[in-house]
Amino acid sequence: MDCPLSKELCDHIISSRDVKYTTIERIGPIEDIKPYIVIRESDNLFIGITKKNYLRLFKEVHTYWHEQILTKEINYEELIEKSSQEELLTLYYFTIGYMLTTHENHSIINIHELVVMELYKTNDKEFSVEFIENEIHIILTFISSRLSKINKSSSLWFWLKKLTIWTILDPLISGKDVQHDGEILILKSFRSCQLHFANYYANNFLRWLSGILLYVTISIDNQVAKQIANKLLELEWIQLKTICHSNLSDSSTWGLMEYQIKQQGQYAYNMKIVLDEYNRIIGILNNNGIRYINVVNSSEFTSKSKSKSNTSGEIDHIILSELKWLVDIDCSVLTPFVSLIRPMLELKYSIKSITTVESIVNSKVQDLNKLLEEHPDDKLSGWYAKQSDLVKLFNKLISLLQEVKQVTSS
Repeated sequence: MDCPLSKELCDHIISSRDVKYTTIERIGPIEDIKPYIVIRESDNLFIGITKKNYLRLFKEVHTYWHEQILTKEINYEELIEKSSQEELLTLYYFTIGYMLTTHENHSIINIHELVVMELYKTNDKEFSVEFIENEIHIILTFISSRLSKINKSSSLWFWLKKLTIWTILDPLISGKDVQHDGEILILKSFRSCQLHFANYYANNFLRWLSGILLYVTISIDNQVAKQIANKLLELEWIQLKTICHSNLSDSSTWGLMEYQIKQQGQYAYNMKIVLDEYNRIIGILNNNGIRYINVVNSSEFTSKSKSKSNTSGEIDHIILSELKWLVDIDCSVLTPFVSLIRPMLELKYSIKSITTVESIVNSKVQDLNKLLEEHPDDKLSGWYAKQSDLVKLFNKLISLLQEVKQVTSS
């Protein structure tokens, strides 16, 4: 075995498939007898790697790359075609170690994908099923690690989309019970958002996922598939609210909330882009010899969705409750408010509901002004400045609401 450190890392990650979260993190210097420090606590597994061992792993995979691959002077497809099963597994471990230590190398990720597909196709069903389950677990561990550059790797997130279609969404459309795997996918994707501020790639993935799940609830006749898709959408919304409420200034997660509100209010919102990408990925998988995978029908979805969009009352309630919560906690960041106000314009929010929100904000401004008047001696304090800033922000919010009313009523 030419990449023992890479293989050992894979073994540690795979051993944690039964835990909720597996976290890989660089740690400070310690008396490290073993290459990895592994600590398991209830639903969590921590894998720590010191700088010294991280550099050992880096050297291992780069040496293999230069001595075992580049010297052969053949293309990647030919390399994989001529490799034995043992050599393919070594290639697999090599790419795992390389992806961890060298970020966004498209050649390595391309080799990794080809190796995964080849190992899946050329082995018996029992091996292939377990292997692809281990693969998605490893990738989910990478994107939910504390290694920021890996966490925000666009190529890894795109590979995760392929794996999600392959192992979760296509089986779901066929009526298989993939609820547990879907829940793990959603939880670890939000874990990525939680660990890394403004994680555009994670939020983009979750937008795409919610679109496909929405497609299943509307266009697929299988009742098991519909029920599971609805449960996964509910979980995604709960996780989204939790992370938005815990970080008011994260424009990516609040942008995801804005997107989901628009999508719930108008099912066809942005769906052509989502479904076209789904079908494009299916084409890539099928061209690489993966079993036939269902193609989704965007025109059928558009037709069915017109008669099933949520009522304005449901959307009103979502926006109103979120805005009221922000006002109640004295949110001093404009981003969440804007993310909730924009859907009002696109979804033709009712004048009555806008007036209700405006009344809540006005009442808050009056209370704050009264509080400031009662403490004239505190004008130089930090507390007074904070309350004054809140008044300015809420007055700006009132102006935005008045603009929405004008546009909506015109």
